[in-house]
Amino acid sequence: MSQGKKMAAGSGEGTANEVSISRRSHVVIPEYPSRKSIAQAKREKERQKNKDLWKILIAAELMRGLR
Repeated sequence: MSQGKKMAAGSGEGTANEVSISRRSHVVIPEYPSRKSIAQAKREKERQKNKDLWKILIAAELMRGLR
C-alpha cells in the first residue's frame, strides 16, 4: 500500500508539472506576433521616423530663417 501511495504521489507531481508547462506554453504562444503584424509595425515605425525627420528639417529651416 505504501508503494501505491508513492506512485500516486509521483504521478500527481508529474501531471502538475505537465499542466504548468502546458499553461506556460499557452500563455507564451499568443505573445508572438504574426508576420503581417510585424510588417505593419515596421511600416508604422518607418512612418513615425519620417515624421520626426520632417519635424527636425522644418525646425532647422525655421531656425535658419530666424537668424
